[in-house]
Amino acid sequence: MIDEFGREFQLTPREAEVLFCLAMGKTNPEIATITDSAVRTVEAHLRQVYPKIEVENRQAAAVFVPDHFRSKKRDLHESGTG
Repeated sequence: MIDEFGREFQLTPREAEVLFCLAMGKTNPEIATITDSAVRTVEAHLRQVYPKIEVENRQAAAVFVPDHFRSKKRDLHESGTG
């Protein structure tokens, strides 16, 4: 799921992982621990992610992930393939 999402938005695997952690409500220090990286690295990944998913801030990015999957699920249901 993360890989497919990453490909759809041209995210690196690490950017996708960081974004999913953010969407789960994790703080930057928590994401850094999970990804075994520095907080500044997490911040850099997020700065790269925001324009790729066309959001301007953390809050919008956190909402984007579940909204995107709800939309995809609805589209599949409406097309009769889900």
